[in-house]
Amino acid sequence: MEAVASPRLPGDNTGVEGALMKIVLIDDSSTNLIILRNLCRKMPGAEPVGFTSSETAIEYLMANDVAAIVVDYSMPQITGIELVKRMRASYRHRQTPIIMVTGSTELAVRQRAEEVGVTQYLTKPVRPAELIGYLDELAGTGASVVAM
Repeated sequence: MEAVASPRLPGDNTGVEGALMKIVLIDDSSTNLIILRNLCRKMPGAEPVGFTSSETAIEYLMANDVAAIVVDYSMPQITGIELVKRMRASYRHRQTPIIMVTGSTELAVRQRAEEVGVTQYLTKPVRPAELIGYLDELAGTGASVVAM
C-alpha cells in the first residue's frame, strides 16, 4: 500500500528534511530584537528573521510562510495588535502561532491581544525558557529547550 502524504499548511515544515523553522521577530527596540534573535538561535533548526518595523515585517509575512511570529505590543505606526489583526485576516497566517510580548501588566491589554487572535502572551522581561518552550510547543518542532 502506498503512503499518501497529508497536505501541509502554510508554514508547516514538519517532515521536510533540512528545512529551517522561520520565526519572525518584530520589536522596535533593536536591543530587544537582538535578545530575541539570540534566544531563538538556541533552538535547533530555528531561523530567526528580525524586523524593527511593522510595515517591513508585514511585507515579508505576506510573501513568506513562517513557523511562528513574535511581536511586541507597543510598536510605532502599526501596533502589535493591528499586525496580528492583519495576519489573522490573511489566508497565509490565519493559523500561524503568534506570541505577543509586552511590558504592560494591564488585564485589558492581554484581553485585547486574545480577542484579535494572539496564541500566547508574554510579559517582559521574557524568560528565555518560557519563550523557547512556547515556540517549541506552538511550532511543533519537537526541539528540546537548551540550557540558557
